[in-house]
Amino acid sequence: MTNISYIRPRKALNEMAAGDTQVERIHKELLVSYIPIIVVMVILALVGITGNIASIFFFGMKSKNRRKTTNVFVTYLGVFDLIVSLLISTTIADLIYNVYYSSLVLCRIMFFVDQWFMTSSVFTLWLISIDRYLKVCRPVSSWQFSGRSANISTAMAVAFALVFSVKVFFTTGIVIRKYPTENGTVEVHDCANADGQDMANMVKAANIIDGLSVAMVLCTFFFTYGNILKTIQDHNKKQKMKKLSLHLEENNANGGNVNEGREHTDESNVNGLSSSSGVYVNTVTDNADKSSEDVLEESTSNATTRTTTNTNNVPGVAQISTISGSKTTGAGDSLEILSKSIDKSIKRQSQGKPEKCRALHRYERTLSVMMFVVSVGLLLCFLPFVVWNTIVATDPKAGQRELELGIQFILRSPFLNSVINPVIFIVFNPQYRRFIVGVITRFRYCITSRVYRLTRYYRMWFS
Repeated sequence: MTNISYIRPRKALNEMAAGDTQVERIHKELLVSYIPIIVVMVILALVGITGNIASIFFFGMKSKNRRKTTNVFVTYLGVFDLIVSLLISTTIADLIYNVYYSSLVLCRIMFFVDQWFMTSSVFTLWLISIDRYLKVCRPVSSWQFSGRSANISTAMAVAFALVFSVKVFFTTGIVIRKYPTENGTVEVHDCANADGQDMANMVKAANIIDGLSVAMVLCTFFFTYGNILKTIQDHNKKQKMKKLSLHLEENNANGGNVNEGREHTDESNVNGLSSSSGVYVNTVTDNADKSSEDVLEESTSNATTRTTTNTNNVPGVAQISTISGSKTTGAGDSLEILSKSIDKSIKRQSQGKPEKCRALHRYERTLSVMMFVVSVGLLLCFLPFVVWNTIVATDPKAGQRELELGIQFILRSPFLNSVINPVIFIVFNPQYRRFIVGVITRFRYCITSRVYRLTRYYRMWFS
């Protein structure tokens, strides 16, 4: 007689063994398909760690403007981005384990730490946008960040990001995914947002909080950088108009003092070439009984009178003639006097608004444009992630596709933001670019010199 109690456990063990075999096969398939994203994440981790260490060293210690508030914020941004770059290793481990990831505690800790420092980075960029707005658009305002207030604001941002990320402990967990196979579907594990009915309300509340935070950051970016770009554009227009006016004044001073006088004198000495030559012809006709020397002297005096009248109408020349004391001055003396008067007028105009002139300095404008590009990069990196979370919130069945390769790229797109920031600094900051080039040059020289020494020692001992 067959023992029923023995057959059932043996059948259950056989089913579990078959299930484990299928899960192992799915794990290997996913691991092979995840090789491209694993390679990309390893490269991003190396670039992010190297670039952010260089950013911290330059903006925090090496830069001449390291005490400026924006550089303080950028240094903190480099610290947060460095931590996020180090945390890429955890997401690589998640890709390697994929369906075998079954630890609830590790899953929640990984999501919490990732979101904490990513949110800290976002809020730091939010503070930088406000600081840039105050420096460029409100330079004389008393509401300005100082070194101490920048440190306190960053600490408050990190604390708020910590509180903001606590919700991850309640909205993430080990989710059961149905992976399609030839014989149907197999249930596998995945570390993701919880999709159970008991967690639906909490997940919706978390999505609403995330949406409000994103809206706040976007509105701040649009307001601050919109005004900053408008102020920089107006300043560039004023600078072009000022250069054009100075160029016209210089040309008028040059031509009015030398060229116009010569033109009018030559015109007065040539018969019938001027529009007013009728006066000269009538003078010659009426004074036919006079000698040629008397007529020439009279025409020369008339030409001198016309030249004086015309040059007095030219801007800037009357001032020069007054300063020179009715003496005949050359072109060099006129330009020298004009340049002195222009310098005095520029100094007089800049004395009233020193903070504004300083805020619109070339360094400040370049720094503002650089941080604007960094903020645009932030939006582009987080946009796919936010869009996908919105789709999953509206259609929970879409979460079953999160094991696909393309969706895995989207879920890890926020890590890219912490990697591209040092690259943007290299493109838009000449000082930082020279620093990086110098570091690479010294590193290459060190490597080549060591290789040369090892080669020389090798030849010395073994030749």
